[in-house]
Amino acid sequence: MERLDPGPASADAAGEGYWTEKLKYSVTCTGWYASTSAQIVTAGHCVDPGQGRLVLLDGYLQDQKATKLKDQAYANWRVEGDLGGSPPDRSVRAIQPNGVDGATITSPTTVEVVDVKAPEAGDIALLHVPNLSKQTPGLVIAGNAPQVGDPVTSIGFPGDLQDIADQSQIARASFKTGTISSNQVTPSGVVQIEVSTELARVCPAGPPSTRTVKSSASTAGA
Repeated sequence: MERLDPGPASADAAGEGYWTEKLKYSVTCTGWYASTSAQIVTAGHCVDPGQGRLVLLDGYLQDQKATKLKDQAYANWRVEGDLGGSPPDRSVRAIQPNGVDGATITSPTTVEVVDVKAPEAGDIALLHVPNLSKQTPGLVIAGNAPQVGDPVTSIGFPGDLQDIADQSQIARASFKTGTISSNQVTPSGVVQIEVSTELARVCPAGPPSTRTVKSSASTAGA
C-alpha cells in the first residue's frame, strides 16, 4: 500500500513551522478472497487514513533518526494529502506470491477500497479487484465462532520473516498452528480471538499481526 503526502508540520531552528517534501511510505498486509467475485478481506489499519498518518510519521521519524519525537508527532504534527487539508493520499495494490496454485493476481494490481473499519471499530476492510475475468476462490466463513481449545491455523506474512527474506520476491505465507486461548470483547464491543501461537508484528501502526485465522476448513477471523 502506498500513501503520498506533503509531510508533517514541524519547526526549524528558529521555531518556525514548515512542510517537508512529499513523502511516500508503504506497508504490507495479508488478505484473502471472501467471495467468487474478487472481494478481498484485509486488516482495516492497512487502508485506514488515520493509520496512514501514523505510517507516514513513523517513516519520517525513522529516516530523520528522531523517533524520540514520536509522541509529540502523533499528537501535534499535521499530515495532509496533495489537496490542502485532505487525508493522506492512498494507493492500494494487491498481488499473490509466486507458486500459488490458481493465482489470479500475478502482478501488482490497483484495488478498490469498498469499506473499512478502523482498529478500534473492528480493524477490518473490504477490497475489490476490478476487471477480473474469472471467478476467485473465496474462503468459506465459519458459521460459528471458534471455542476455547479449538485448533486453529494463523496464516500471514509476519514482519520478522519479511526482514530476513529475499527482498526481490514476495515471501510465501507463514502458517502457525495453535489453539483458541480465549474470546475477548474490547470496550468498544469488538470481539477478538486470542490464540496460543505467538504472532509477529507486521507494521508499526498495526497490531501484533495481520493474519487470517482458520478453524478446520473455514475462516474464523482476520
